Amino acid sequence: MKDSVEIECRAYCESINTILHRSRHRGEYLPLTPENMFERLRDGIVLSEFLNEISPGSVDIQKMIKNVKIQITSSGTITGKSIKDVYEVRENLHKFFSAMKKTHIVIVNIGEDDVLTMNRTLVLGLVWQMIRGYLSTKINSEQNREVVSSLVSEKDGVSVMKEEEILIRWVNRNLEGTELAVRNLSGDFSDSRVVLCLLERLFPHLVKQEEVCSVLAGGYSEEARAEKTLELVGRVSQVDFITPAALVSGNEKIIFTLVVFLFDRANSGETRRKSESEIEEERQQKIDGEAAIAATSVLRDELFQKREEVERLQTKVAEREKMLEEEKRRREDAIDQIKKEFAWKLQQEEEKNKKKYREMLIERQRSIGKKKNEDFEETLQRIAEELKEVFDDLEESEKIKFADMDYVTQRKENRHTALDVKTDGRERITQNIDSIREKGREFLQIIEIMYDELERHDEIEEVMREKVRGYAESMVESSNKNKKSWWKKIWAKKKATKSQPGV
Repeated sequence: MKDSVEIECRAYCESINTILHRSRHRGEYLPLTPENMFERLRDGIVLSEFLNEISPGSVDIQKMIKNVKIQITSSGTITGKSIKDVYEVRENLHKFFSAMKKTHIVIVNIGEDDVLTMNRTLVLGLVWQMIRGYLSTKINSEQNREVVSSLVSEKDGVSVMKEEEILIRWVNRNLEGTELAVRNLSGDFSDSRVVLCLLERLFPHLVKQEEVCSVLAGGYSEEARAEKTLELVGRVSQVDFITPAALVSGNEKIIFTLVVFLFDRANSGETRRKSESEIEEERQQKIDGEAAIAATSVLRDELFQKREEVERLQTKVAEREKMLEEEKRRREDAIDQIKKEFAWKLQQEEEKNKKKYREMLIERQRSIGKKKNEDFEETLQRIAEELKEVFDDLEESEKIKFADMDYVTQRKENRHTALDVKTDGRERITQNIDSIREKGREFLQIIEIMYDELERHDEIEEVMREKVRGYAESMVESSNKNKKSWWKKIWAKKKATKSQPGV
């Protein structure tokens, strides 16, 4: 089974190379080999170009993205250098499958992911359906329509009969008069006798009867006979996709392809016999073409290497630019940090200077307040001294008053004289009292002025104000008490004088 798959894979590669021999992608995507087939089909370019050979104009290849490299991780995830790469490949495959649905080729159970993940079984099935579709166009082409009509009866109908049945009838028609006949396109061709007979009858000018008889009677093994047969087939059509092993094994798909090529060639009108020099020239051209393809492949590989090197350099440049950008950002961050530290230090210095200035201002206010307190203390001291002098004068006046009263008492003989003395004494007392009151009022005014001054200060000034008020009130109260006491003494002496006889 594995050998059959490998044979089909190689045959499909050669078939596509033959069909697309004029492709402008030769050297870039072509030729296909079993080793690179699935890798080069996965972006949809070769598949779309093959589809255009089957149904011209189905896909606009110019709008498709080429040379996109993607890979499959161990977990089965499809990745590329960027998300855009995977998207572009999917877009190519979407265009291809959309165009496939508009053709007569039937595909089932395969999608974009199967091609992307290189599912060998499904991709081979897709390629075979496309090859079969291409071969169907050959069978139903304009030049072969008359032959096909002659093979199909009115009862069968062209649209109903399968291509395999048409080819079997065509082969059997060309085998009439021989002992050979085929019922299928597989095992009946494995001994190569049917193919040799067809070559002799359809292309006698290209394949001589002696050559056919030599192969049949040469005693070759089946594989050797198949190899000789394919050499003769090569004179008629390019069939590099068929191997002797495939012919001997009776691979139905490959033999179907071989018969279609013979069918199309037999009805194309190109039956001119090739000379040995032309055959040799074709072989040489084939060798030169293979050498050119190999050289192109080498150049393509070198181009890919250069492209990868350029991409690496671009990656390094991008990394360097990223490093420079990070370095620039880091320096900007460092500058911002220095600016912040400088601003913080400046703020700290400013706060320190403000604090120092406040302390100096508070100290100056304290010194001013202290000086004011000292001045206030001196003023209070001065007022106290003045009050002491006033009360000393008052006490002296009282002494004089008492001396006067004694004098009045001793001089009782003359009432009018005593009364005058009393009146004089009373006037002097009244004057002294008025003087004391005037000084008291002045003192109260001074105190009010000092109160106004003390309102600007805090607790010390309030305490001093309370002291001054208390002191002043006590002085006034003392003065009133002394006054009452003095009047009591006067009235007592007066009563005592009235009670004495002769007064």
